[in-house]
Amino acid sequence: MDRRFAQTFRPRILLVGTEALHLRLPLMQQLREVGFEVSAAGALPQPEFNDSPFDYHQYSINRSFNPLGFRKSVRSLRDVIRRDVPDLVHAVNTIPCLVAPHAVRGTGVPCVRTVTGLGSLFSADTLLYRAMQAAFRFQHRRIRNVCESTIFQNPDDLVYFVENGLSPVDKVGLIYGSGIDVDGLALQCSSPKVLDELRTELNLHGKTVVTMVSRLMKVKGVDEFAATAAAVRKQRPDTAFLLIGPAVTNGPMAVSASILDGNADVQWLGLRHDIPDLLAISDVFALPTYLREGIPRVLFEAGALKLPLITTDTPGCRETVLDGENGFLIKPQSADALTEAVLKLLQSPERRREMGQRSYELMKQRFELTIVSAAYSELYRKSLGIDGTLDESIRIAA
Repeated sequence: MDRRFAQTFRPRILLVGTEALHLRLPLMQQLREVGFEVSAAGALPQPEFNDSPFDYHQYSINRSFNPLGFRKSVRSLRDVIRRDVPDLVHAVNTIPCLVAPHAVRGTGVPCVRTVTGLGSLFSADTLLYRAMQAAFRFQHRRIRNVCESTIFQNPDDLVYFVENGLSPVDKVGLIYGSGIDVDGLALQCSSPKVLDELRTELNLHGKTVVTMVSRLMKVKGVDEFAATAAAVRKQRPDTAFLLIGPAVTNGPMAVSASILDGNADVQWLGLRHDIPDLLAISDVFALPTYLREGIPRVLFEAGALKLPLITTDTPGCRETVLDGENGFLIKPQSADALTEAVLKLLQSPERRREMGQRSYELMKQRFELTIVSAAYSELYRKSLGIDGTLDESIRIAA
């Protein structure tokens, strides 16, 4: 069936995720400016949407592969789709990428999805995790032909899906992250006076600051960061190590916050809402994660604020670092490798500045918000069969 629309038609995209959909508000705004209506559906309340021009729906989502819970999630999301009446559903995050293809069946609404990494499920090699990985593959094979396209944030995940028959090779694509307003991030930082007060508050004057932003999870490399702090400060006591992020209290990957209490080498600041300011007063950013991430957004943010980056040579992370140019790629799960990289950067403030400038340039070249929004705009047009631009008369083949 063909539907013809006048110039006023704006295709409506329903973005489906879990908790942190507010991080995609800048991308949603960009898409709105080029002719799309955008709404969102997530698992938790998102107060950040209250003052935005975007509708937000909450739906029930079960994070396990429990069949009853999964069917409940599908029904809940299908109810949202019927209320929102989108022209296309775009799923992000692990569980929504499984739920959404089932939810659109029978609605006539096409679906695309973005796989934002393979997560902790693929960050351990035990009998239990291997069984869960097999279940993951089985679920994706069931829906491999449902979606118009499956987008990946790094090439390693794309190759994994194709080689394991989880997505047809002619329906996959690569878009780096959800984009970042590189120059706009610096504008979010406070004044020099406030930043100086923050240095005083944290006792950072006269110190070189190495910062990590992460939830307290083993696979994020928290233990390696703590070990590196102890080793480096023996040689360079004028170095401060900041760890920023909330404690994770449940699951085998959780790191007990008690190991950081009274730690003389690491200042654990917990959950903070002034991340741009904390990055602005830092000299080096480290993320020794070995979680199978899409691309960690915090690496974009640190790079945009002209910090040299140290991260692991793993899927999603290696895309943000040109080794030796804007930072260092290190072996995962190696405190020794992290220590060596930190010590190299502590030797020369000039080298840190040069690498930080290269980080900024790389973020502009690869991850700028306008680049990512243009890629998703093209994806939506292709999926909806739109000819020409949204400012012209549009024909959609449905």
